Amino acid sequence: MEQLSPESKNALREAEEIKKTAEEMKQEAQRARILVEEGDRKLTLALQEVEEAKAAEQIALDEIAILSKRANAARASQSASGEKIKLSVEEFESLSRKVEVSENLAMMKEAAATAQVEAVNASKNEADKRVEASLKEIEDLKTEIEEATKAAELAEEAKKLVEDELQKWHDEREESYGSSPPLIMEDTPTSSDTYPQHS
Repeated sequence: MEQLSPESKNALREAEEIKKTAEEMKQEAQRARILVEEGDRKLTLALQEVEEAKAAEQIALDEIAILSKRANAARASQSASGEKIKLSVEEFESLSRKVEVSENLAMMKEAAATAQVEAVNASKNEADKRVEASLKEIEDLKTEIEEATKAAELAEEAKKLVEDELQKWHDEREESYGSSPPLIMEDTPTSSDTYPQHS
């Protein structure tokens, strides 16, 4: 198997790192999607609680209206007969407390549910932003992987081309010299080397 050039090895290593990062980003996007789904579920529950609080408030108001109608009917029948309706202080305070407690309870439940809905919406928006950022990073990483892969392929093609040219040059050189090797001039002694100089 041919050895890869250092540039090709680097490009392949870089492509592998980018693939690994892309996989991590996909996992992060999946976690963000799960958070979004959880946020949606919490939002649905919070909205249900708001509806339940409104229903409880309506029931309390209906009960108050019924009691009020009964009291009015009783007053009307008693006033027709000349009698007055008498409520004890305790009964009046009890009815007043029930009205106040029901109204406060309904307002508190609605406020709590609204706050929960807002928190879930904020969490969902944050998760949506993270998913969007992760998807963009994944696309960027895919582009980098493609570029790194192309660079590795080009480096391999260049290496192959250089190897082919070297082989061609080597083959041409052998053909041109054939069986007789090129003449190499051996070092022959110069006149100064053959005759020693006397000083």
